[in-house]
Amino acid sequence: MSKQNHLGLIVSGGLLAGILLITYLVNRTESLSQQSGPCQLQQGDCEFNVAGQPGSIGLSPKPIPIEEPLAVSLHLPKGSALISAHIEGVNMYMGRIPVIAEQQNGQIITAVSYLGSCSEPNMQWRLVLVLQDATGKSLTRNWEFYTHL
Repeated sequence: MSKQNHLGLIVSGGLLAGILLITYLVNRTESLSQQSGPCQLQQGDCEFNVAGQPGSIGLSPKPIPIEEPLAVSLHLPKGSALISAHIEGVNMYMGRIPVIAEQQNGQIITAVSYLGSCSEPNMQWRLVLVLQDATGKSLTRNWEFYTHL
């Protein structure tokens, strides 16, 4: 390989790395898990903050059902908005299970999801919310919970 080809590869690699870094920095979101300590959604509601404003999230019924409607109650912090929500398996890949907002009354959102059944009798799940604060910044909040067959 000639020096010119080698130099071209180095420049191309550096340019690609720079583009990837810029893309990451532009699109990154602040990720913060379980803001109020090790809150487990199967035990009760969990509290969280966005830009210093309090919010809460809860699941019902309890125990958390499999293959039945799972209600998600979300009280958004003042000035924030829900961009998207999903549930994913932690100890077994289950894809991204959508959480569908059914009703919104101001900062209170009622949503529904359905957890699938699988061969694992004790499942660990992660509920992921993508929120937007009052300044337009995207933030990710997530909580883990368990189901047992």
